[in-house]
Amino acid sequence: MIHIISDINIDYQDFAEDQNLISQDCGYIIVTGNIAMDMKRTMIYIEQLASIYPNTKIIFNFGLFDVMGVPYEGIRSLLDAKVNDFSKFNKNIYFPLKNTVLGNYDFLCTFGWPYISDEIEFKQSNLLNNTMISWDAEFYIDGIFISNKFRRDFTLDFVNNQAADEEARIKQWLTTDLGKQKILVTGQGPDSENILKTTKFEMFPNLDLKNVVWITGGSSDYIGPYKNCRLIRLPGRDRSRFLEDSELEFSIE
Repeated sequence: MIHIISDINIDYQDFAEDQNLISQDCGYIIVTGNIAMDMKRTMIYIEQLASIYPNTKIIFNFGLFDVMGVPYEGIRSLLDAKVNDFSKFNKNIYFPLKNTVLGNYDFLCTFGWPYISDEIEFKQSNLLNNTMISWDAEFYIDGIFISNKFRRDFTLDFVNNQAADEEARIKQWLTTDLGKQKILVTGQGPDSENILKTTKFEMFPNLDLKNVVWITGGSSDYIGPYKNCRLIRLPGRDRSRFLEDSELEFSIE
């Protein structure tokens, strides 16, 4: 059995015990992201799941809400090092940022960067709401250098460049055939208006996701075809929804 968790938006002080309880045994729990508006709370949730279900593979990812108020570049690098390089978390937590075969599936987790159409639309979106790239910008007052520890906020160019880089990483993953069903996991997807706070965006317009199963966050339940892939979207706090393993098998002849 497979269980999908996305877009539950737990408050930092919300214990949310009911969100830790899965009523059926699962081989995989796939967490797409947007668990809490605090990465520490997100990681507490993930580690609790991994401890309660030690025989289940926890596929971990994060989305826009999880990196509110913290530097995106630092968080991604830190989690990559702790999970993938040094195994500092539970052994059943996986954060696949490149081709990673787990059982019968070749997983890839990515953020889900949207292409945004224009500057006005970007400024009205959540991509410019308590988001930052890093703390390494230089700060001057009247031409006098003050600090090189100033925050760099998301910009339209940064977001669109991240979207292009993400497409390139996915394309590389798609061209590497490991003989397993490919599963793409993203925090944001084509129905993530509630997270991004804009309707004018595109997801992966330059990619052909033929024969891929794309598991993503969003605002409504959906399991079915999307372009050339199979899209699975099960957001919210309903922990009673489970998928048979066969739901992750998909191909277009």
